[in-house]
Amino acid sequence: MDNLWVDNTHQLPSFGIFVWARLHNLFRLLSPFFLVVWPFDLTRFVHEYWACLPGATGLILYLPGLIATKRILGSLLATCAIVVPCLLLDACFSNVAIISLEGFQPIVGLLTFAGVGWLYQKCGSRARCTALGTQLVINLAMIVAHGVVNGVRF
Repeated sequence: MDNLWVDNTHQLPSFGIFVWARLHNLFRLLSPFFLVVWPFDLTRFVHEYWACLPGATGLILYLPGLIATKRILGSLLATCAIVVPCLLLDACFSNVAIISLEGFQPIVGLLTFAGVGWLYQKCGSRARCTALGTQLVINLAMIVAHGVVNGVRF
């Protein structure tokens, strides 16, 4: 069924699975889960890359984005801006799901722009251009890989 109420209340064998599915979804959202794809499979790697915040934000911009968001907004407000929406959206899914597809675009935008701002403040021009250029190449490569995996011919 395509009903969150039914999925969350009627199909769970135990309370442990109820909690574990949420922890699993939150871990997959906040960590670069694509790095644990073994053995390497391009299809699974591409899908895992786009399904987590480090992949959607950009692997190079994710940590600077977190640092800058904490510094700009303060610790409590940064927690409210990033962790609370993740927890609230994660609470909706009792089954293992890709929750990054369910409304995390504002968080991705915040982390991306904060990460670029942090690079502009903390890095020299050469390091900044190298980091942003590398992130751009990674993003383009992942877009092409996504197309190849889904059968697009170039």
